[in-house]
Amino acid sequence: MVQISFIMPAFNVEDSLARSVEGILAQEIQDFEIIIINDGSIDRTKEISLELEKKDSRISTIHQKNGGPSAARNAGLDIAKGEYIAFVDGDDSVEKDMYSTLMQRMKGEEADIGVCNVVRMNGENEKKLNSGNFTSDDIGEVLHKYFVWNGVEFYVWNKLYRRHVLQQVRFPEGVLYEDVMFSYHALKAASKVTITEKIGYNYLDNPVSIVNRTFSEQQYNNVKQREILLEEVSKDFPQMAPYALDNLLDGFLSTGFKLSVAKKDDIRKTYLQKLRSDIKKYQAAITRNSVSSKAKIAALLLLKTNSHLYGYLYRKVLKK
Repeated sequence: MVQISFIMPAFNVEDSLARSVEGILAQEIQDFEIIIINDGSIDRTKEISLELEKKDSRISTIHQKNGGPSAARNAGLDIAKGEYIAFVDGDDSVEKDMYSTLMQRMKGEEADIGVCNVVRMNGENEKKLNSGNFTSDDIGEVLHKYFVWNGVEFYVWNKLYRRHVLQQVRFPEGVLYEDVMFSYHALKAASKVTITEKIGYNYLDNPVSIVNRTFSEQQYNNVKQREILLEEVSKDFPQMAPYALDNLLDGFLSTGFKLSVAKKDDIRKTYLQKLRSDIKKYQAAITRNSVSSKAKIAALLLLKTNSHLYGYLYRKVLKK
């Protein structure tokens, strides 16, 4: 059994695949396997993955019809042999000691999940996200950190998992924002989690503006997955429900911005109406929610009544 299985979905990433693999090969830990899942690419991703496989026996490839990142990751999980599981996206980079640091903490604390902090990069600008040093076997307390530390969150790529935790956990297929429920179900299966404020993962923000892009039905999963999370958290950890509701509020606000600046078409109109309907369903609870800031609640009310002005102000504040 190897120590770590790196699972890497790859769809039309001919320009970045080799660089991403090189980042893993440079890790301090060298006992690993890399599973590249070519998810129906139509560029040279397949050829590049086969070339990489020939160069290093630790690399293997799966070639399948396009099914999205969830289907690709699930295919990798089904054949992974490592004691630990890590997920890596093709556009980002990792520090060479990320996984050795996480594994050392996990072994020392006897933890099932290790989490490192994240830097978001946009051109020459770098922003270290909010995190801290924390270890607990109280999963409700860990869930609180997932909600309040944006350097932890419900990502999968800044985490290292013991494989046994994921035996019954898979990604929901056919949806975007698939990390949310996978991360939550993995957390519920864990006995202890350790978090370090040390930077391990460098996340590259897409520098291309989202303004005037066509809104897609899949993008609304940013709301739907958070709504499912709220429902499950309310049952499993009712004391954390206010934080899950605030998380849904964030989904409303970010999706509202994408809708407010998207190309004006029937899809945009349909989902703007749906967003307003969903906001109405939760508005009373959100306005009473003690963990939601007054600024975010005010922004929600503006989004509901004047999406154009909301989008304009959102862009000014975030400089998008």
